[in-house]
Amino acid sequence: MTAPAKDPMTNRREKAASTGQAAEKARESVADLDSRLRMNASQTKEQKQALRNALAEADRLKAALKAGERERENLSKRRKKAASKAEKARAKAKSAEQRYDKMVLAEMVRREKERESGSAADPEPERPNQATSTATSTAARKTAADAGNSEPQNRPTPAG
Repeated sequence: MTAPAKDPMTNRREKAASTGQAAEKARESVADLDSRLRMNASQTKEQKQALRNALAEADRLKAALKAGERERENLSKRRKKAASKAEKARAKAKSAEQRYDKMVLAEMVRREKERESGSAADPEPERPNQATSTATSTAARKTAADAGNSEPQNRPTPAG
């Protein structure tokens, strides 16, 4: 036998109920999609901010590298100048020392010649006075300072 025919009211009520359920499911689906869209927009906003921060940090690091390079070039130039100045001071000190050595040798030769010439009276050796002694020590300090030393080397005086 066939199933008893449903009355039209029941059919309409079932249809309305199933349509209501379908509408509720669709509304839930829309609400879920809205929630996911909000979450996606929030993530996008955070990622854009993170990208801006990373780009700012990259720019800061580039600037720091550039500043470091400028500082390195500046230090390199200063070192080169200082090395040149030190070399000139060393050469000046060496020259002064050579002149001093030459003067000492000339004085020794002069005295030897005087001694050999048989002069009757041996002259008394020169004794430096206070002014000569001060001038000699000042010149020695200046030469040592120009050469980068803080203390002059002890040298014999020409008076021997």
